[in-house]
Amino acid sequence: MHLTALCRVASGLGLIVTGIILSWQDLQTRYVSASTLCTFTLFSLFNVILLPEATWTQIFAGAATTGLFMMIASMISRYISGREMIGNGDVWFAFATGLAAQGTENAIDMLVTAFLLAFLPAVITVVRHLCRRYLKDSATADKDQPMKRSLREICQFEIPFFPFLTLSLFIIRIKTVLI
Repeated sequence: MHLTALCRVASGLGLIVTGIILSWQDLQTRYVSASTLCTFTLFSLFNVILLPEATWTQIFAGAATTGLFMMIASMISRYISGREMIGNGDVWFAFATGLAAQGTENAIDMLVTAFLLAFLPAVITVVRHLCRRYLKDSATADKDQPMKRSLREICQFEIPFFPFLTLSLFIIRIKTVLI
């Protein structure tokens, strides 16, 4: 019994450390290393293995839900912006954090929290872009389709999502421990 608890603590610390490393990489370079992402996923799987088998179905359903949601969001963002804004790393990380969230309800709560956390920086980015566009010389702007052009330009700005997903995972995990 004590060994299982010690292993859960170790895998939890591994999740924290690798989640912070992945978030830092995403913030700095917009590229995350596959080895660190794989390590995070292994810590998530190890954490699942230590839980009772009765909960595994819900845990894998939560992981599938988060992964599929991010895959659909990736397709939609690619269609809107004309380029890849949510990459395979984001989808894989969502799947791995869905495993670590330990259940479908927690995984959905985690995604909602991540998007809420990312909402304010996204609004600030859009407002900054619109202010810059407004201040530019109107002679260089495309007068035929200003709204469509502006929407495409706004969609070109990427906001790193790993930090928000990591933070929301930590919030959900703390919430489940305290409750």
